[in-house]
Amino acid sequence: MFRSLRAWRKAAKDCLSKREIERDGEGVPVVHMTVLDDSDFLSPLSYHRAEVLSSEVSSFLEKRVNAMPPQKRVAVHIHSDCIDEQEQVRYRAAVATTFRDAYDELALESRRSVISAVVMLLFGVLLLGVMWALSAGNRSEILIEVVDIFAWVFVWEAVDTFFLTRTVQLQQKKRCLSLIYAKICFFPLEKKEKAEET
Repeated sequence: MFRSLRAWRKAAKDCLSKREIERDGEGVPVVHMTVLDDSDFLSPLSYHRAEVLSSEVSSFLEKRVNAMPPQKRVAVHIHSDCIDEQEQVRYRAAVATTFRDAYDELALESRRSVISAVVMLLFGVLLLGVMWALSAGNRSEILIEVVDIFAWVFVWEAVDTFFLTRTVQLQQKKRCLSLIYAKICFFPLEKKEKAEET
């Protein structure tokens, strides 16, 4: 069993090392994106005249950035022959707006997580106090055990929410920030094809 585990770890390490992250001249990780038709690049819905990316484009960018270690900044190289200079400005703004909205949503969710963790922790400590009072009063052992279990469930949920869930949210916020401040460059489609041939 240990041999198969070692072989699996070695295969996973080899797979990750083969998949090196491309970086630009400044050392910033690069996300390549090819756009053959930009008619669905922006969402048809917007608010306050701030355009946002379509769900397909934002999902693509999120998945590509999630495959990289969290960075302060990424470079997004968009290869397309159908995007003009005015659209480039609009698309840059839409990327920032889309991921700023996602960041704000994650920040609000993170605050809610902290509040719920504190409330659950206080409730768990209160239940532990009730359990202590019940055990001092020579109450039923079953009732004491039930209260004890409920108390520890609330304490564990508070720890899980505060430390584990918030850690994931913090990573997601870092990735949103990297896309908000992404260095977005547009290239003709021909350059990418020539680069792949060499």
